[in-house]
Amino acid sequence: MRQQTTPHILMVRPANFAFNEETAANNAFQSRDGKLTPAEMRERAMQEFDGFVAQLRAAGVDVIV
Repeated sequence: MRQQTTPHILMVRPANFAFNEETAANNAFQSRDGKLTPAEMRERAMQEFDGFVAQLRAAGVDVIV
């Protein structure tokens, strides 16, 4: 079997990142600890996204945002 890989990926920026009340009850990855404001959460999500894009590009991946 021939392995298929691509050097290109498409990533969608988390423009409306926020705490989701509907899914928080049964999602272990969400918690509301009150340490960050919604604006701070959005900013952190954008920073993490941009950092991941930079790491992928540094590894030679063509990232389309």
